[in-house]
Amino acid sequence: MTRHRLVIFAAVAVLAVVASGPFRLSSHMAAQSRAATTTVNWPLHNLDLAGTRYSTLDQINRSNVKSLAPRWLFQHGVIDGVSNQTTPIIVDGTMYVTDSRGSVYALDAVDGHLLWTYDVTDLIGGGAREGYVFRNRGVVYANGVVYTGGGSFLFALDARTGKPLQGFGKNGQASVIMDVLAPRYPDVKSAISVGYWFTTAPQFHNGVLYIGSTRSESHIPGGYVLAVDAMTGRVKWNFNTIPQNAKDQGWDIAGPTWVGGERNGGGIWETAVIDPQLGMLWPPSIRSWACFTCLSATRSATAPNARVRISSPIRSSRSRSTQAR
Repeated sequence: MTRHRLVIFAAVAVLAVVASGPFRLSSHMAAQSRAATTTVNWPLHNLDLAGTRYSTLDQINRSNVKSLAPRWLFQHGVIDGVSNQTTPIIVDGTMYVTDSRGSVYALDAVDGHLLWTYDVTDLIGGGAREGYVFRNRGVVYANGVVYTGGGSFLFALDARTGKPLQGFGKNGQASVIMDVLAPRYPDVKSAISVGYWFTTAPQFHNGVLYIGSTRSESHIPGGYVLAVDAMTGRVKWNFNTIPQNAKDQGWDIAGPTWVGGERNGGGIWETAVIDPQLGMLWPPSIRSWACFTCLSATRSATAPNARVRISSPIRSSRSRSTQAR
């Protein structure tokens, strides 16, 4: 059953990308179409910062969509994840996808041939046999670099070769969640041991990666929203969606509202939306829909110049936002 889902994913992913038109068609394929060949890249998880996933290309439309048929299939062979939810990213004719662990595969978007792969299995601590079972929603592309969240780490890879980006963390691997947890929980040795890892594709804007940690089902003490320097892998600031004490932003508002039980949940389960004009980003969170400022210029890891306020409810009874003063 799982292997069948894998095959179906590959076929549907190709058709969906073709339908959106974000890659250069070969001359042979273009000759079969009445429309002119057009190149449109899809570098972000949701195409653009607004998360529209909308393409204006019209080569495939209501009249001919019924004639679509698979041109190729790709199977990466990893079947131990909860599910395969990667969104294909395509830039200059190359498709980048992930498996459920966060390993990256670069493919020729025209014929599906594998160009390179980067396996994160050993780097994150193992696969299903070792107890590590994940899901992953894909990569983000920026300035010739592919970024993926695997386990509780961020990886930066050269988009052309798949080689780790030197200077980003250690050999292209940054332990960003532990960088946040370690000062607060000195006895914690690994982020995943307390339920933290990544399932979302990172967002990129103005030299900064934005990504949220999950998993609420693991009873994490709040989901962390992280702003990470895209060149170095250093955490620029972080925000906990469920303030744990008076040292956390938003405690004055959220602290008194939490009655009984653990202060847990609030994991970030999808890629954030960014409005550059407002300087705001919105990461979807379990139990809340939070709104945060893009504090890419702040030097503090915890964004002390941000203030928290209650805003209008969206998908929940409460929505919190942070905005730069």
